[in-house]
Amino acid sequence: MVTASIASQVSAANASLEDAAAFVASSRTVTAPEFARFARVLLRRPGLRSLAFVERVPSDARAAFERRHGTPITALDVAGHRKSAAARAVYFPVVASVSRAATTRSVVGFDSFSEPLRHAAMRNALLTGRPAATPPLRSVRGTWQPLIYAPVLRGDRLAGFVAAAIDPHALVQTARASFPGSAGVRVLDGTRTIFSTPADYVHGEHRTLMAAGRRWTVEVVSHAPTAPVQRLRWIVALCGILLLTTLFVLFRRALRQAENAERVVSERTKELQARTRELDAALADADSARAALSERNEMLLELDRFKDRMLALISHDLRSPLTSIRGYVELLLDEETGPLDEDQRRFLGVVKRNAERLDAQIGDLLLLAGIAEGTLTLQRAAVDLPRLVMEAVETAAPNAEHKNIKLEAACRPLRPIDADGARLAQVLDNLLSNAIKYTPEGGRVDVRAWYEDDWVTLSIADTGIGMTQEALESIFDPFFRTEDARERGINGTGLGLVIVKAVVEAHGGSVHVQSEPGGGSRFTISLPADSPAPWEPPKRLTTLRA
Repeated sequence: MVTASIASQVSAANASLEDAAAFVASSRTVTAPEFARFARVLLRRPGLRSLAFVERVPSDARAAFERRHGTPITALDVAGHRKSAAARAVYFPVVASVSRAATTRSVVGFDSFSEPLRHAAMRNALLTGRPAATPPLRSVRGTWQPLIYAPVLRGDRLAGFVAAAIDPHALVQTARASFPGSAGVRVLDGTRTIFSTPADYVHGEHRTLMAAGRRWTVEVVSHAPTAPVQRLRWIVALCGILLLTTLFVLFRRALRQAENAERVVSERTKELQARTRELDAALADADSARAALSERNEMLLELDRFKDRMLALISHDLRSPLTSIRGYVELLLDEETGPLDEDQRRFLGVVKRNAERLDAQIGDLLLLAGIAEGTLTLQRAAVDLPRLVMEAVETAAPNAEHKNIKLEAACRPLRPIDADGARLAQVLDNLLSNAIKYTPEGGRVDVRAWYEDDWVTLSIADTGIGMTQEALESIFDPFFRTEDARERGINGTGLGLVIVKAVVEAHGGSVHVQSEPGGGSRFTISLPADSPAPWEPPKRLTTLRA
């Protein structure tokens, strides 16, 4: 009977805690006076010593919390004294606390999550969705007692916890008062004694009680036997008390849920009315906004087309004087105007190299303008891809040797494909140039080509500086260059990969990139293997080295 009475009171305490959690969850904000008025009603039950609301506070809201409540967020040190809480991603400080005992010691701001036993109970409550208890521990107010935590959920977001301190003395005294005779009672949490009266418990009754996820052992020693009739009377009375307590808890919970539902409906109705007014105002301006947006889009498209035309025009006008410069430099180098000394020939060589570089850049700009205008055309013919790879490797070999980079190419026997050989050569030149440019001295560049199903696959891999995942998302944008390349002073215009992608896709193929910082890059090109004529593959593997 004593165990049943304790169990009934613990159940009532759990129900009170769930009611308090529902009360806090029903509103976006609960003030300390509101919580105190609600908590004082629940504290009339003998098993509860105090109730508190523990709010979830992210680290970036710590300063605002401390200004609002005028107290720092604190934790317990080794000696049990409160100190400023260490930095952490989230805190769970006490916002409001109501106790039976009159005390001037404030617990507002204490971070419950900082204490391991409280931390474990809070995690169990969140995982199970039910109240979870701690073992007896010293509270911030200086008393030893178990604490029970219940999660407060607003929607699917954790807003905090409602915590209750259990009064074991009140629980046992109330249970003993319902016992007709005298009895010794001891309550154990594991091996730790929560409450005990003087008695010999060796031959007493042992009962197990689950209290908010913890297993308590209740030991009772009866000192005066009770007559069967009187014992039956007390059993009936206790059952009646348990039934009335259960009905009261269910009624209070239903009433509280009805009040919360009415409050939520009222708040949602006001929000819906406000949003309806906002929507009406937005719809009133929608037509004019849509017209203005359409006009601005047309202006942007016209500016973009004008930019492409200007780019093509300027590039074309630059090529004419550049052709004249290259022609006269060739005449001077051929000594058509007289012999040259060593310095003059070296200076003219510098002019020629830079003129050729500028001519290549202008060619890229003109091609880019054609891609933007949609005028890129292909001159298709039978193309021997292994020969293109060999020629591209031979062209890039001097640059690779200058940086002591091992350049190697291997192609399986491939039938001729229907493609634009000049454009594919440009693709190979751009990819090999980039691979050598971004690979440190002593590195390696590999070119591979093979036939697979109805596709020809071309792979260019290097052991260079690589790229981040963020850079990989933008490498095919015009004029884009990685931050690492700019910091290292590596020359480039950011047009090569744009041209590679446009030419490959014009052939009906695709380009894929794999890269990571410091791990090199691999460009894989897939092209349709349409053959313009019957073809028999040779019986050997073609390998090219540079």
